Amino acid sequence: MKKHLIPDVVLESVKQEYLVVEVKKEMMRISSRRSLDQTKFLVIPAAMAYGSAHALLINVFEGVVMTCSKTEDPPSLTFKQTRHMLTREDLTQDLTLLLKHLCSIVSNVE
Repeated sequence: MKKHLIPDVVLESVKQEYLVVEVKKEMMRISSRRSLDQTKFLVIPAAMAYGSAHALLINVFEGVVMTCSKTEDPPSLTFKQTRHMLTREDLTQDLTLLLKHLCSIVSNVE
């Protein structure tokens, strides 16, 4: 019996925008260039194909919401990111705030 691999989380909307979610097990801050660059490489193909893509990067200290948009004149990619420090008291509340922020970005793009 052959098993099919399913990606972690990929959401598709009417405008074919994509969301990449990555949970890091690192004990250092996400602000390290390596973590951010790895996430950018995951987002770039979807942004090139569909015009924009979003990423949510989470570890024990913070969450980063990243948006990548393709511009036509001149042709380029722009990245915007917002950092949210996580409290150690209520993970549910922290994730709710991150997702609300992400949803507001996605609805502003549409």
